[in-house]
Amino acid sequence: MGGGGKLPVEVERLRLLVLHCLNEEPMHGYRIMKNIGQLFGVRAPSPGSLYPLLKTLKEEGLIEVIFESEGRGRNAPKIYRITGKGRKYLESHREELKEVLLKASAVRRFAETGGVELLNCLSVLMENLGRLDEEKRKVLTDALKESVRIIKEALMKCGLRCE
Repeated sequence: MGGGGKLPVEVERLRLLVLHCLNEEPMHGYRIMKNIGQLFGVRAPSPGSLYPLLKTLKEEGLIEVIFESEGRGRNAPKIYRITGKGRKYLESHREELKEVLLKASAVRRFAETGGVELLNCLSVLMENLGRLDEEKRKVLTDALKESVRIIKEALMKCGLRCE
């Protein structure tokens, strides 16, 4: 992340969300993951993506670590807090954060309306479609056509169009 190179979009989004959470109040990694998951209404980021980022943010001076309890050694639960430099970073990326939070809100609403279940079903369909015989593919083709018809009808009732 050093070297001035541009970060991948997802890493930058997660960076902004972590700093946003810590700007609200200091918290430990698990709570950061939970808060981000609640923002989106879907699964939280994994420890494998969050903890390396927290380490990087600390190295960059954007956050600092407060140990929750003394004497627990290296694996003690850590409380993270945004620094003044982190607040400046967040302020300088205010528009990007605003966009990320708007997308988070849209994803959360999509999840709340059954979108996650729909995406899960489509994922299973895509993974298995090549293994199905013609008769089973026909059943799924008919079901998809009917589903699209129902969704288009519902969108029309909401004043929306889907071409």
